[in-house]
Amino acid sequence: ERVHDTTPAMRAGVTKRRLKLKDILKERLFVTRVGLPEPWSRYYWRKVVTRRIRNCREHRLRFAA
Repeated sequence: ERVHDTTPAMRAGVTKRRLKLKDILKERLFVTRVGLPEPWSRYYWRKVVTRRIRNCREHRLRFAA
């Protein structure tokens, strides 16, 4: 096993320090708060029909509170 003093994100240049869980979750983005481009929105909300899946139906929540 290789031992590194840096994380993969640090080696890729994404961040300069190790992030704590608190750092990651404080900037969480929700689709209801930030807009998505229309093509991405269709995929996010599962509106895209896939030809390879037989009987592909849109999921409708029945038992959600």
